[in-house]
Amino acid sequence: MATLIIGGSGMLLQATQEIINVENQVLLCSRDKNKYKNLLNNHDSAKFLQFDFSDANDFKKLGNYINDEKINIINIIIWIHSSYYKYFYELLENIKADENTSIYLCKGNSSMNLDNSLFEKYKVHIIKLGYNDIDNRWLTHEEISNGVLESFRNKKSVHVGHVTR
Repeated sequence: MATLIIGGSGMLLQATQEIINVENQVLLCSRDKNKYKNLLNNHDSAKFLQFDFSDANDFKKLGNYINDEKINIINIIIWIHSSYYKYFYELLENIKADENTSIYLCKGNSSMNLDNSLFEKYKVHIIKLGYNDIDNRWLTHEEISNGVLESFRNKKSVHVGHVTR
């Protein structure tokens, strides 16, 4: 069983590092392999796949790879712009994800909502990102990663910071 991470090389890099330490197989999907260089050198369980979340063809190629290699995706950690959710939905159908698949979606205040049917088909956990209103600033990479890790470890949705909607 594998964990698929899309959008984990930037603000979620700390969470990605922690998840690689506990998962047997992790697929890292990103445009820039160099951001994962240390992880790939130190973890045989991690595999990099060239991927651009804004390209529908990359979602299709990813789905074909997962199917061709007969990889059972049990967890998906994803942070993409909501305008590309439609490509993600197609990926889920292509890889034949099922009710045992847990999805951890990181989303900001301005992101569109997910299609309600996703909540009926999968175990969906939302990591809703807000704002640090105590210090009057945006969230740090560490705060965001900690929110993803809390959601992943406890298999639940979480709010990180002050969420307005």
